[in-house]
Amino acid sequence: MSQMSQMSQMSQTAHPPIVAVAFIVLVLSTCATYMPNIFSSLDSAATAEALSTPRFEDFISKTELGYIRIFIALLIFSVSIYRITSKQNKMTIPYLESSKLRKLPISMNGFRSQMMFTAWTWNLLGLAFALNGIVSLLIAYNHSDNEVPVPAYLKNLMRCALLSFEIAAPTSMMVSSFVRYILWPRALKNGDTINFRNIWSQLQHNGNVIVSLVEAGILGRIPMRLDYTPLAVIFGSLYVLQTWAMTNRWLESKDPQFVYFFFDTTLDKKIVVFVLGALLFTMILFHCMFFSTTALINHLDGGVLFNTFLVAGVASCFCRFRD
Repeated sequence: MSQMSQMSQMSQTAHPPIVAVAFIVLVLSTCATYMPNIFSSLDSAATAEALSTPRFEDFISKTELGYIRIFIALLIFSVSIYRITSKQNKMTIPYLESSKLRKLPISMNGFRSQMMFTAWTWNLLGLAFALNGIVSLLIAYNHSDNEVPVPAYLKNLMRCALLSFEIAAPTSMMVSSFVRYILWPRALKNGDTINFRNIWSQLQHNGNVIVSLVEAGILGRIPMRLDYTPLAVIFGSLYVLQTWAMTNRWLESKDPQFVYFFFDTTLDKKIVVFVLGALLFTMILFHCMFFSTTALINHLDGGVLFNTFLVAGVASCFCRFRD
C-alpha cells in the first residue's frame, strides 16, 4: 500500500530538478553575454540589399519577392488560426517506461494548440516571412537601396526581419528532423500517428523546412550568420521554461503532463539535464547545418532549376509524409 501511495504521490508532482533549473539559467546567462556583439552587428547584416534583393532578379522583382513572402506568411498564419479555432483530437503522450507520469489524454483546443514547439517555430517563421515581405515592398515602392540615412522605422523592421529568420529557419529544420526521426517513429510504435498524418500537421512539420529552404535557395539572399547561434539557444531555453510553467495546467485534475515525452522531469535528474543539454546542442547543430546549406547554395550559385533540385534534395532528408 505504501508503495502504491508513493507512486501516486510521485505522479502528482513533476517539478524540474534544481540542477536542470541551474543549467538553463547558466545557458541563458552565457548566451546573454553574446547579445551586445549581435546587436552591434545587426545594422551591417540587416541591409536593404540583403533583405530585399531576389536571388534570381531575371525571374522576380523586389515587388514580386515581397508579395510571395507575404503570401507564405498568410498561409502560415491561416494554419495557426485553423488550429486555434477548430476542435483538435486529444493527444496522449507516449512517456518512457521509467516515467512516473500517468498517460492521460491532453486536449489541444484553442490557444493550447500553439503551445507546441512546432507551433512556436511555425509562427515565428510566419513572422519572419511577413516582416521580410514588408521590407521588400517598402524598399521597392518607397526607398532606394542607397538611401542615406535609412528611416528609423525601416531600420527597425529590417533588424526584426533578420533576427526572426535567423532563429526560425534553422529551428524549422530541427523540428522537421525530430518529427521524422524521433516523434513519428515513436508514435508509429505506439500505433497512433493520426496527429502526424493529417494535412495541417504535414504543413507544419514539412512545410516549415520547405519554405525556409525555398527562401534561402530560390527566393532571396537573407544572410545566415554563425555568430547569431545564441539566439536559437535562447529561443529553445525559453520554450523549456514555458514547458515547465505549463506542467500542471494541461488537465483540470492538475496532473503533470508534458507535450513531448523527452521533457519529462520525473525521470532521473541526470537524464533530465542530459536531455536539456542534448536539445540545446541540437539547436546549435541545426543552426550550423542551415548556415552550411546556405553557404553551399551561395558557393555553387546555380540557376533556378539547379537550386530547385538542391532544395528538394535537402528537404527530402528532413520531411516525412506517411507511415
